Amino acid sequence: MGSKAFGWLVGLIVVTSILILAGISNGWFGMGRQGRVAVRPEAESKVDNQTTVDLNTPPGPGYVKVGGVWRPKSDVELTVPGAAVPNADPAKKPSPVGRTPGIEKDANPAAKSIAEAIKNPELAYRLSNMLPAPEFDRAKYEADKQAYLDEVVPGRIWQSATDESKAAKIKRVGEYGHQVLQGETVVLTAEAEPGMPVTFYSPRMGQFENLFPTITVAANEKGIATAHFKAAGGTRGEIDIIASSPVRTGLARYLVEVILPGEDAAPNPTSNTKSENGGG
Repeated sequence: MGSKAFGWLVGLIVVTSILILAGISNGWFGMGRQGRVAVRPEAESKVDNQTTVDLNTPPGPGYVKVGGVWRPKSDVELTVPGAAVPNADPAKKPSPVGRTPGIEKDANPAAKSIAEAIKNPELAYRLSNMLPAPEFDRAKYEADKQAYLDEVVPGRIWQSATDESKAAKIKRVGEYGHQVLQGETVVLTAEAEPGMPVTFYSPRMGQFENLFPTITVAANEKGIATAHFKAAGGTRGEIDIIASSPVRTGLARYLVEVILPGEDAAPNPTSNTKSENGGG
């Protein structure tokens, strides 16, 4: 190929490249202005004129605010066992074994402490084990033990002594595993310090003497704390119950298997060789 022909070929390649680049920039190949996605004016107006929501006004009749969120009353109202439900289908009535018993707000000091917490946000730590309990004050406790024991505070279950060189470990007394029929009661015991508080907690319902799934009791003169756990209505299956004390390290653990009437009992889950807590 001569030098002149070669020069024309190079020129043709350069011109073709320029035309391709110009076509891309001007949208000849569908990637210019016509190929871009633009926000439509009406969409922009919707963004600019969003409807504001008044969070202080219920969305309709029959709503109550729970934790800052409006909920239908039917979601939070207490249904009294045996009470008539308008237009209820008898065939769809829940089984009595599946109901959690209601508790009157003045049934006992523990119920009163919960009723106070519902009205006073500053006492919300009485309502959930996810909220930290007030720091344990030994002098204050010894000055008025009953006031401390009457208060329901689920978060106490996570209050344990941290210095193992100064505090002994809480110990479970008796067997780890228990089997009961729904409606029956089992006695749970733990060894701590004489006179000091021990909190028992059930994560899956049931009732202690105060009618709640958590209770704080004082250990006797021998350091033994006792709680009576009832497999009340609505309580079923295997329940891991734990106990702790602010003057002892670790946790004591118990396994309570609740059997419904008519069910076949599985082998008793008693096994003190399990590493269920080091709870003795």
